Amino acid sequence: MRVEKLSNNRIKEFINYCKKYRDRVDDSFLYDEELNDFRADEINPTYLLVENNNIVGVGSLMLDLKYRKGRFRILHTSKGIDGYKIIFKKILEDCMSIDRIYIFIPLKEEETIRTLKSLNYNVERYAFLLERPALDISEYSFSSEYELREFKFGRDEEDFCKVRNAGFSSLLGFTPITEETVSQMSNWDDHLEGGIFLLYHDDEAIGVVRTGKDLKNDEYYTQIGSLSVVPEYQGQGIGKNLLRLALSYGKSKGMNKAILSVNGENENAIRLYKQEGFKEEDSFVCLNYSIRMHDSE
Repeated sequence: MRVEKLSNNRIKEFINYCKKYRDRVDDSFLYDEELNDFRADEINPTYLLVENNNIVGVGSLMLDLKYRKGRFRILHTSKGIDGYKIIFKKILEDCMSIDRIYIFIPLKEEETIRTLKSLNYNVERYAFLLERPALDISEYSFSSEYELREFKFGRDEEDFCKVRNAGFSSLLGFTPITEETVSQMSNWDDHLEGGIFLLYHDDEAIGVVRTGKDLKNDEYYTQIGSLSVVPEYQGQGIGKNLLRLALSYGKSKGMNKAILSVNGENENAIRLYKQEGFKEEDSFVCLNYSIRMHDSE
């Protein structure tokens, strides 16, 4: 077996491999629309494990050079631990610009988890994918002291970042979102026009929710993202009403079901979502590999 970087003439084979095995991995970045537009480049380094000129494994990273980390789009091989060792060794040789790599693995894939742990991956956290069937949606309401505003690009990026980062800062794996990233959301595949809302108190942003769309099994779901309330205002029912607002907005766009992901240690959020009709659909472990730590050994 040998490892080679993905070249243009093997992209179709790579995509076919991803589609074949995506039900065995975290498929967050393996939907058809994303794969069909995929190109390997400096921030998406991609490797193939090849045997007898056939692809028997793949490793594709998404690099965040600002925070010196990389997330696997996919890491999979049908050749067991030996295959993982070979492809991972090559990936590490080309990852000197980052400090750590992380990957989400479905908890049901116990053998893969054991294999990666044997390669010095450590458990960082757990995450759950929650879905809500087509249930009736409770009405949302906010006290008259609050003002609800639709997010406007070119105006509200700073407020979005302030609220989202304040609400998420205590969670494991937290990475601050930047105004530049927020300004690009309108170009994301899951963007839903008019689906981002900010809540204000005394002209200060204190809550945010982003409503998107997620295509699953040929059906669009309301995707709930960036639901956050600044710590001083938590515990007052604001998050619950922002969630109901997002569900209502999605329903107005013809999406009766909803989907979201949540960190396992965020017990208050999980409790809220289940109270509002969400059920656990899948569970994942986030495994982290520290490149700098093992370089120093």
